[in-house]
Amino acid sequence: MDWKYLLTSFDGRINRAKFWAGIGIFIVIAIIAFILDSILGTRFTTAGGDQIGILGILVALA
Repeated sequence: MDWKYLLTSFDGRINRAKFWAGIGIFIVIAIIAFILDSILGTRFTTAGGDQIGILGILVALA
């Protein structure tokens, strides 16, 4: 399976298996970003008490 083609092409529709494979990749990237935020100390607390990480924000925007 060509991952670059899968995640960046606009040719037609993809089936359910390829969709969930792409979602799985993004979930793994988000988990890695969360871990890196914790290790690097780039997490900060908002006024509501929630913690947000800089890398997590960048992954969420992608």
